[in-house]
Amino acid sequence: MSLFHKLLQWCKPKAPTPVLKIETPRAPRARIEALHNIHFMSPRWSPPNVPVLNLSTTGLALSLDSEPDEPIFGFCFAGLLYLKDNEYPVLLRVIRVTDHLVGCRFEGDISNLEQIIQEYLTAEIAAATVNKVNPKLLKADERGSPHWYFSSAGEIYLVEKENRIKYFHISILGHYMEAYEDQAPRFGVLLNQEGESKLKHEASTLIEYIPQVSRKNLKLFRQFVQHVKDIDPKHKTYILSVLEEVKT
Repeated sequence: MSLFHKLLQWCKPKAPTPVLKIETPRAPRARIEALHNIHFMSPRWSPPNVPVLNLSTTGLALSLDSEPDEPIFGFCFAGLLYLKDNEYPVLLRVIRVTDHLVGCRFEGDISNLEQIIQEYLTAEIAAATVNKVNPKLLKADERGSPHWYFSSAGEIYLVEKENRIKYFHISILGHYMEAYEDQAPRFGVLLNQEGESKLKHEASTLIEYIPQVSRKNLKLFRQFVQHVKDIDPKHKTYILSVLEEVKT
């Protein structure tokens, strides 16, 4: 039997011994149903591609729409976690079983995966708090009709005229980008911001422009835009298309 197949076998739990149950805080979790191409694969499931219902830096929840081999509390098993286009081998231990899901904790060293998961959660959680501001409350913009999607963690502001986006900018967690129609986008860092609670999308922010955006921050912009719920689909599609054209 190969080492890989041995890893993918269920691990036998230790003989039961009396234990004191201690409640420990769970890491922040976010539902990832809106994320694309995220699933878990294990030969212990049929079919082997299992939807991931929840994800955190300490564990995940797998859908029971697929049928595993007796997901008994305490057992551990290995498999591959797919995040977007990348795969990560993980060892999971079953810590919760319901009619709909199997809750699992990561076992072993997941330091590399932990950082990647945190990036996903950061973008999704920031986007989840974004609300569309009533256009009637916005200052008139000579370039066209303004649209503003705002939260304390990030915002998207855009100007539309004759069904075309003439300008937009995005800020998230101190990172900034702006793009005019038919011009290459610019990126920068927010140095200072005052009066965050005011319905005012400019003026109070100082921006230091940078010559090139990092691949990590470009991914952050994409994920943030993908998860803002109230934005018009055609606006989201356009902004994502501009981001896809950016070279890092």
